[in-house]
Amino acid sequence: ISAIVANFSIAYAVVDEVHCLSEWGHDFRTSYLNLAKTIDKLSPKDENGEGKIKFIGLTATASVNVLKDIKIEFSRQKQRLEDENIKSLLDYSRRELQFEVINDNGNKSQKIREILEDLKDTENFIETTEKAGLVFTPNVNGAYGCYQVSNTLSSIYQNKVSWFSGEVPKVDEYDANGNRTGRKIDLMPKQDFIKHKLDVQKHFKENKYQLLVATKAFGMGIDKQNIHYTFHYGLPSSVEALYQEAGRAGRWDKRKKENKNKIGKCFVLYSPETHDEERVQRLFHKDTTFAE
Repeated sequence: ISAIVANFSIAYAVVDEVHCLSEWGHDFRTSYLNLAKTIDKLSPKDENGEGKIKFIGLTATASVNVLKDIKIEFSRQKQRLEDENIKSLLDYSRRELQFEVINDNGNKSQKIREILEDLKDTENFIETTEKAGLVFTPNVNGAYGCYQVSNTLSSIYQNKVSWFSGEVPKVDEYDANGNRTGRKIDLMPKQDFIKHKLDVQKHFKENKYQLLVATKAFGMGIDKQNIHYTFHYGLPSSVEALYQEAGRAGRWDKRKKENKNKIGKCFVLYSPETHDEERVQRLFHKDTTFAE
Protein backbone atom coordinates (compact mmCIF):
# COMPACT_ATOMS: atom_id res chain seq x y z
CA ILE A 1 0.00 0.00 0.00
CA SER A 2 2.88 2.38 0.81
CA ALA A 3 4.38 1.74 -2.64
CA ILE A 4 1.04 2.35 -4.37
CA VAL A 5 0.40 5.54 -2.38
CA ALA A 6 3.82 6.84 -3.44
CA ASN A 7 2.81 6.64 -7.11
CA PHE A 8 -0.98 6.84 -7.24
CA SER A 9 -3.86 8.54 -5.51
CA ILE A 10 -6.12 5.99 -3.80
CA ALA A 11 -9.73 7.07 -3.39
CA TYR A 12 -11.25 4.05 -1.65
CA ALA A 13 -10.31 0.97 0.32
CA VAL A 14 -13.06 -1.56 -0.41
CA VAL A 15 -13.41 -4.35 2.16
CA ASP A 16 -15.52 -7.17 0.76
CA GLU A 17 -17.19 -9.74 3.07
CA VAL A 18 -16.65 -7.17 5.82
CA HIS A 19 -18.57 -9.25 8.40
CA CYS A 20 -15.37 -11.33 8.68
CA LEU A 21 -13.74 -8.32 10.30
CA SER A 22 -16.02 -8.80 13.29
CA GLU A 23 -16.72 -12.55 13.22
CA TRP A 24 -13.08 -13.63 12.92
CA GLY A 25 -11.18 -10.48 13.92
CA HIS A 26 -11.57 -10.90 17.68
CA ASP A 27 -9.94 -14.31 17.94
CA PHE A 28 -7.71 -15.84 15.27
CA ARG A 29 -7.50 -13.07 12.64
CA THR A 30 -6.71 -9.93 14.63
CA SER A 31 -5.22 -8.38 11.48
CA TYR A 32 -8.81 -8.15 10.16
CA LEU A 33 -9.85 -6.11 13.18
CA ASN A 34 -6.89 -3.78 12.63
CA LEU A 35 -7.56 -3.40 8.92
CA ALA A 36 -9.04 0.11 9.11
CA LYS A 37 -6.24 1.29 11.40
CA THR A 38 -3.55 -0.24 9.19
CA ILE A 39 -4.88 1.33 5.98
CA ASP A 40 -5.35 4.66 7.74
CA LYS A 41 -1.75 4.61 8.97
CA LEU A 42 -0.48 4.08 5.42
CA SER A 43 -2.86 6.61 3.89
CA PRO A 44 -1.76 10.13 2.86
CA LYS A 45 -3.01 12.67 5.44
CA ASP A 46 -5.28 15.69 4.94
CA GLU A 47 -4.83 19.08 6.65
CA ASN A 48 -6.44 17.70 9.83
CA GLY A 49 -4.04 14.77 9.98
CA GLU A 50 -6.73 12.27 8.96
CA GLY A 51 -6.13 9.65 6.28
CA LYS A 52 -7.49 10.59 2.86
CA ILE A 53 -8.45 7.06 1.85
CA LYS A 54 -12.19 6.43 2.30
CA PHE A 55 -13.55 3.05 3.36
CA ILE A 56 -16.37 1.02 1.89
CA GLY A 57 -17.33 -2.26 3.60
CA LEU A 58 -19.58 -4.71 1.75
CA THR A 59 -21.44 -7.76 3.05
CA ALA A 60 -24.66 -9.62 2.40
CA THR A 61 -24.84 -11.41 5.76
CA ALA A 62 -24.09 -9.06 8.65
CA SER A 63 -26.32 -9.32 11.72
CA VAL A 64 -27.28 -6.22 13.73
CA ASN A 65 -24.53 -6.91 16.29
CA VAL A 66 -21.91 -7.44 13.60
CA LEU A 67 -22.90 -4.11 12.01
CA LYS A 68 -22.53 -2.39 15.39
CA ASP A 69 -19.09 -3.93 15.84
CA ILE A 70 -17.93 -2.89 12.36
CA LYS A 71 -19.17 0.63 13.07
CA ILE A 72 -17.13 0.76 16.31
CA GLU A 73 -13.96 -0.55 14.67
CA PHE A 74 -14.18 1.86 11.72
CA SER A 75 -15.18 4.78 13.94
CA ARG A 76 -11.90 4.58 15.80
CA GLN A 77 -10.26 5.85 12.64
CA LYS A 78 -13.13 7.69 10.95
CA GLN A 79 -14.93 9.70 13.61
CA ARG A 80 -17.65 10.77 11.19
CA LEU A 81 -19.03 7.25 10.70
CA GLU A 82 -22.69 7.55 11.75
CA ASP A 83 -25.80 5.44 11.25
CA GLU A 84 -26.58 7.20 7.98
CA ASN A 85 -23.29 5.84 6.64
CA ILE A 86 -24.64 2.30 6.94
CA LYS A 87 -26.96 1.29 4.10
CA SER A 88 -28.85 -1.98 4.38
CA LEU A 89 -31.09 -3.83 1.97
CA LEU A 90 -34.72 -3.93 3.04
CA ASP A 91 -35.22 -7.37 1.51
CA TYR A 92 -32.60 -10.11 1.78
CA SER A 93 -34.80 -12.86 0.33
CA ARG A 94 -33.44 -15.04 -2.45
CA ARG A 95 -36.56 -16.21 -4.25
CA GLU A 96 -34.59 -18.66 -6.37
CA LEU A 97 -33.69 -20.64 -3.23
CA GLN A 98 -35.99 -23.14 -1.57
CA PHE A 99 -35.16 -24.19 2.00
CA GLU A 100 -36.10 -27.51 3.55
CA VAL A 101 -35.29 -28.33 7.18
CA ILE A 102 -35.31 -32.09 7.77
CA ASN A 103 -35.39 -34.06 11.01
CA ASP A 104 -32.90 -36.87 10.41
CA ASN A 105 -33.70 -38.61 13.73
CA GLY A 106 -30.01 -38.82 14.54
CA ASN A 107 -29.02 -40.64 11.33
CA LYS A 108 -27.64 -37.98 9.01
CA SER A 109 -25.68 -40.44 6.88
CA GLN A 110 -28.81 -42.39 5.95
CA LYS A 111 -30.92 -39.26 5.40
CA ILE A 112 -28.46 -37.52 3.06
CA ARG A 113 -28.16 -40.69 0.99
CA GLU A 114 -31.96 -40.83 0.69
CA ILE A 115 -32.08 -37.18 -0.45
CA LEU A 116 -29.29 -37.71 -3.00
CA GLU A 117 -30.96 -40.84 -4.39
CA ASP A 118 -34.25 -38.96 -4.71
CA LEU A 119 -32.52 -36.05 -6.51
CA LYS A 120 -30.75 -38.54 -8.78
CA ASP A 121 -34.06 -40.15 -9.74
CA THR A 122 -36.17 -36.99 -10.06
CA GLU A 123 -33.70 -34.31 -11.20
CA ASN A 124 -30.85 -36.33 -12.73
CA PHE A 125 -28.38 -35.01 -10.15
CA ILE A 126 -24.99 -36.75 -9.79
CA GLU A 127 -25.42 -38.51 -13.16
CA THR A 128 -24.52 -35.50 -15.33
CA THR A 129 -22.27 -32.43 -15.04
CA GLU A 130 -25.18 -30.02 -15.45
CA LYS A 131 -25.76 -29.58 -11.72
CA ALA A 132 -23.42 -29.43 -8.72
CA GLY A 133 -23.94 -29.54 -4.97
CA LEU A 134 -22.15 -28.56 -1.75
CA VAL A 135 -22.36 -30.46 1.55
CA PHE A 136 -21.34 -28.29 4.51
CA THR A 137 -20.12 -30.13 7.59
CA PRO A 138 -19.49 -28.54 11.01
CA ASN A 139 -16.11 -30.26 11.46
CA VAL A 140 -13.05 -31.49 9.60
CA ASN A 141 -12.75 -34.73 11.58
CA GLY A 142 -15.07 -37.26 13.16
CA ALA A 143 -18.40 -38.68 12.03
CA TYR A 144 -19.66 -35.20 11.11
CA GLY A 145 -16.35 -34.20 9.50
CA CYS A 146 -15.99 -33.43 5.81
CA TYR A 147 -13.35 -36.15 5.29
CA GLN A 148 -15.46 -38.97 6.76
CA VAL A 149 -18.70 -37.83 5.10
CA SER A 150 -16.90 -37.52 1.76
CA ASN A 151 -15.50 -41.06 2.08
CA THR A 152 -18.97 -42.44 2.85
CA LEU A 153 -20.55 -40.72 -0.17
CA SER A 154 -17.58 -41.61 -2.43
CA SER A 155 -18.17 -45.30 -1.74
CA ILE A 156 -21.65 -44.90 -3.28
CA TYR A 157 -20.92 -42.33 -5.98
CA GLN A 158 -17.43 -43.22 -7.24
CA ASN A 159 -15.47 -40.34 -8.79
CA LYS A 160 -18.38 -37.96 -8.16
CA VAL A 161 -17.38 -36.61 -4.72
CA SER A 162 -14.44 -34.75 -3.18
CA TRP A 163 -13.68 -32.84 0.05
CA PHE A 164 -12.21 -29.50 1.13
CA SER A 165 -11.15 -28.19 4.54
CA GLY A 166 -8.97 -25.45 6.01
CA GLU A 167 -6.95 -27.90 8.11
CA VAL A 168 -5.41 -31.28 7.30
CA PRO A 169 -7.81 -34.08 8.41
CA LYS A 170 -6.57 -36.44 11.12
CA VAL A 171 -6.66 -40.23 10.76
CA ASP A 172 -5.89 -43.14 13.09
CA GLU A 173 -2.26 -44.18 13.40
CA TYR A 174 -1.44 -47.90 13.01
CA ASP A 175 1.61 -49.80 14.18
CA ALA A 176 3.65 -52.31 12.10
CA ASN A 177 1.16 -55.07 12.95
CA GLY A 178 -1.81 -53.12 11.71
CA ASN A 179 -3.15 -52.27 15.16
CA ARG A 180 -4.34 -48.80 16.16
CA THR A 181 -1.95 -46.94 18.43
CA GLY A 182 -4.68 -44.66 19.82
CA ARG A 183 -3.04 -41.60 18.29
CA LYS A 184 -4.22 -39.39 15.43
CA ILE A 185 -1.88 -38.25 12.66
CA ASP A 186 -2.20 -35.94 9.65
CA LEU A 187 -3.75 -37.54 6.57
CA MET A 188 -1.00 -36.09 4.37
CA PRO A 189 2.03 -33.75 4.52
CA LYS A 190 1.34 -30.01 4.47
CA GLN A 191 2.62 -29.48 0.92
CA ASP A 192 0.45 -32.31 -0.42
CA PHE A 193 -2.54 -30.80 1.38
CA ILE A 194 -1.96 -27.37 -0.22
CA LYS A 195 -1.84 -29.03 -3.65
CA HIS A 196 -4.99 -31.05 -2.82
CA LYS A 197 -6.93 -27.88 -2.03
CA LEU A 198 -5.84 -26.14 -5.22
CA ASP A 199 -6.70 -29.22 -7.28
CA VAL A 200 -10.11 -29.59 -5.60
CA GLN A 201 -11.10 -26.00 -6.35
CA LYS A 202 -9.91 -26.27 -9.95
CA HIS A 203 -11.63 -29.62 -10.59
CA PHE A 204 -14.89 -28.55 -8.95
CA LYS A 205 -14.92 -25.43 -11.11
CA GLU A 206 -14.35 -27.62 -14.18
CA ASN A 207 -17.23 -29.98 -13.17
CA LYS A 208 -14.91 -32.98 -12.78
CA TYR A 209 -17.19 -34.08 -9.91
CA GLN A 210 -20.68 -33.08 -8.86
CA LEU A 211 -20.55 -33.04 -5.06
CA LEU A 212 -18.09 -31.25 -2.78
CA VAL A 213 -18.11 -31.93 0.97
CA ALA A 214 -16.56 -28.97 2.77
CA THR A 215 -16.26 -26.99 5.97
CA LYS A 216 -17.06 -23.27 5.99
CA ALA A 217 -13.43 -22.71 4.92
CA PHE A 218 -14.50 -23.29 1.32
CA GLY A 219 -14.84 -20.35 -1.05
CA MET A 220 -16.87 -17.56 0.56
CA GLY A 221 -18.67 -15.71 -2.20
CA ILE A 222 -18.04 -18.54 -4.68
CA ASP A 223 -19.84 -17.82 -7.95
CA LYS A 224 -20.18 -21.24 -9.60
CA GLN A 225 -23.14 -21.04 -11.97
CA ASN A 226 -24.42 -24.61 -11.72
CA ILE A 227 -24.68 -25.14 -7.95
CA HIS A 228 -28.30 -26.23 -7.57
CA TYR A 229 -28.08 -27.85 -4.13
CA THR A 230 -26.60 -27.20 -0.71
CA PHE A 231 -26.81 -29.62 2.22
CA HIS A 232 -26.07 -28.70 5.81
CA TYR A 233 -24.88 -31.73 7.73
CA GLY A 234 -26.09 -30.21 10.99
CA LEU A 235 -27.04 -26.69 12.04
CA PRO A 236 -24.45 -23.93 11.44
CA SER A 237 -23.38 -21.56 14.23
CA SER A 238 -25.80 -18.79 13.22
CA VAL A 239 -28.60 -17.88 10.81
CA GLU A 240 -26.12 -15.59 9.02
CA ALA A 241 -23.73 -18.53 8.51
CA LEU A 242 -26.57 -20.67 7.18
CA TYR A 243 -27.66 -17.99 4.71
CA GLN A 244 -24.11 -17.28 3.60
CA GLU A 245 -23.33 -20.95 2.96
CA ALA A 246 -26.69 -21.96 1.48
CA GLY A 247 -26.49 -18.86 -0.71
CA ARG A 248 -23.69 -20.47 -2.75
CA ALA A 249 -26.54 -22.11 -4.66
CA GLY A 250 -28.62 -20.20 -7.19
CA ARG A 251 -25.81 -17.94 -8.44
CA TRP A 252 -26.88 -18.23 -12.07
CA ASP A 253 -27.49 -15.13 -14.18
CA LYS A 254 -31.10 -14.10 -13.41
CA ARG A 255 -31.21 -11.85 -16.48
CA LYS A 256 -31.13 -14.80 -18.86
CA LYS A 257 -34.55 -16.04 -19.93
CA GLU A 258 -33.71 -19.72 -19.40
CA ASN A 259 -32.79 -19.01 -15.75
CA LYS A 260 -35.95 -17.13 -14.77
CA ASN A 261 -37.71 -20.08 -13.11
CA LYS A 262 -34.71 -22.07 -11.88
CA ILE A 263 -34.84 -23.11 -8.24
CA GLY A 264 -31.92 -24.03 -6.00
CA LYS A 265 -32.67 -26.39 -3.12
CA CYS A 266 -31.09 -25.94 0.32
CA PHE A 267 -31.44 -28.87 2.71
CA VAL A 268 -30.69 -28.53 6.42
CA LEU A 269 -30.39 -31.73 8.46
CA TYR A 270 -30.89 -31.58 12.19
CA SER A 271 -31.18 -34.10 15.02
CA PRO A 272 -33.51 -33.34 17.96
CA GLU A 273 -31.62 -32.79 21.18
CA THR A 274 -31.77 -35.72 23.56
CA HIS A 275 -30.72 -35.81 27.21
CA ASP A 276 -31.06 -37.89 30.35
CA GLU A 277 -33.29 -35.86 32.68
CA GLU A 278 -31.92 -37.57 35.79
CA ARG A 279 -28.31 -36.79 34.84
CA VAL A 280 -29.15 -33.16 34.06
CA GLN A 281 -30.81 -32.73 37.45
CA ARG A 282 -27.84 -34.37 39.16
CA LEU A 283 -25.39 -32.13 37.30
CA PHE A 284 -27.04 -28.94 38.54
CA HIS A 285 -28.00 -30.15 42.03
CA LYS A 286 -26.50 -28.08 44.85
CA ASP A 287 -25.21 -31.23 46.61
CA THR A 288 -23.28 -32.55 43.60
CA THR A 289 -19.57 -32.42 44.36
CA PHE A 290 -17.07 -30.79 42.01
CA ALA A 291 -15.28 -34.13 41.51
CA GLU A 292 -18.54 -35.85 40.60
